[in-house]
Amino acid sequence: MTPLQQNPDDERRANNFGLVRLVFAALVVLSHAPELIDGNRSREPLTKVFGTLSLGELAVDGFFLVSGYLITRSYLNTRPFSAYLMKRAVRIYPGFLVASLVCIVLVAPFAGGDLSAVSVLQCCARAMLLLMPVVPGAFAELPFPYLNGSMWTIPCEFGCYLLLSLANDARALRRPGRSVLLLAGLAGLYVLRWFFCRSARPAPCLAPYRS
Repeated sequence: MTPLQQNPDDERRANNFGLVRLVFAALVVLSHAPELIDGNRSREPLTKVFGTLSLGELAVDGFFLVSGYLITRSYLNTRPFSAYLMKRAVRIYPGFLVASLVCIVLVAPFAGGDLSAVSVLQCCARAMLLLMPVVPGAFAELPFPYLNGSMWTIPCEFGCYLLLSLANDARALRRPGRSVLLLAGLAGLYVLRWFFCRSARPAPCLAPYRS
């Protein structure tokens, strides 16, 4: 077998994406754990040094960067689009649904949540829309009363799956000029999001989803 015919399983074992993701996950926990208790970044390691970026933000950006390369490769190697979309849905939905169920059924009651105030239809609708689970009263004493605040990234990730297809249909991935224009537009949207949802707190844009 020549180098160009390397077994895909061998290629997967040769990379360190698993280790990179583990490091990013550890940084998120290290960054957000004290912030969720204090309600501010007074004990956030990186913010204490530079006064701007946090380890959590750095790790989340890293997650999206790594996922971007992997998803683009998956998209280019999968045809038709329906097969690609099915692969992405199977990758996202099972884990998200299980995590939502665990948060609602197991975590919420121990966190002071009132399950009687939550309808099954509401929970199903939020889960299908990839919105994080919400149970009134859960973690009410904490500055950020979220059952699982990290789940806010999932709809953003799924949106990027669709955006990738849109970019390819516009030939943006094959024409440098359009690619630069697309990246400039995405950068502008990110700046607007930062402007309207300041990152002084973890996942500030989740406020509208509170019950």
